[in-house]
Amino acid sequence: MLRHKRYQNLDLKPPPKFVPPPLLVVFDPGGKLGYAVFEHGKLVACGYGKHHKFLDKPVWKYRAGGVFLVERPKSYPGRKSKQDPNALMQTDFRAGELTQLYRMCGYSLEEVCPPNAWKGNIGKPEGDEQYEIEARVLERLDEGELALLYANSSARSDKLDDNMIDAIGIGLWRLKRWRKKNV
Repeated sequence: MLRHKRYQNLDLKPPPKFVPPPLLVVFDPGGKLGYAVFEHGKLVACGYGKHHKFLDKPVWKYRAGGVFLVERPKSYPGRKSKQDPNALMQTDFRAGELTQLYRMCGYSLEEVCPPNAWKGNIGKPEGDEQYEIEARVLERLDEGELALLYANSSARSDKLDDNMIDAIGIGLWRLKRWRKKNV
C-alpha cells in the first residue's frame, strides 16, 4: 500500500495477466529454416528444412488470428560482424517471403531484430554459444514437448538443428517462458 498522501487516492491496478496467443508460428530463416508452432503456449510442432518447402506448403493450418514471428538478421559494422553480408541479405529475403505469405493468410506479424533481443548477450568464454542456447531451450520444455523435438530431429545426426532450436527459443521468449541472459 502506498503511504504518501499524494498517492492515496490513485486507483492502481496490477497489470493484466499474460495470455498466450491461441496460435504462434515462429521461423528462424537460416540456410535451413527452423520453425516452431505453439498452441495456447504449448509446443505442438517443430522442424526444419529448405526455404521453398515452406512456401509451397505452410507449416500450419491457414487460420486467421494467429501470430507469425520471424527473426530478422542484423549486420554489424566493422569487426563485430561474423557473417557475410550477402548471406544475411538472403536470410532477410527468405524472412520477407514467409512474412508476406503468412500476412496474406491473416496472421499478425511480429519481428525479432536483432537476434540478441531474445537471446541476450551470450559470450563464448566456455565454448559454443549455440550449445548454451540449446541447453536453455531443452530445460524449458516439458516431457511431451521434448519428445516432439526429438521426433523431429535428424536421423542422420545426433545434433539438433540450430535453426529449429532457435525458433523454439524465440517462441519460448515470446510466450514469456524464457528470459534473455546478459553476460
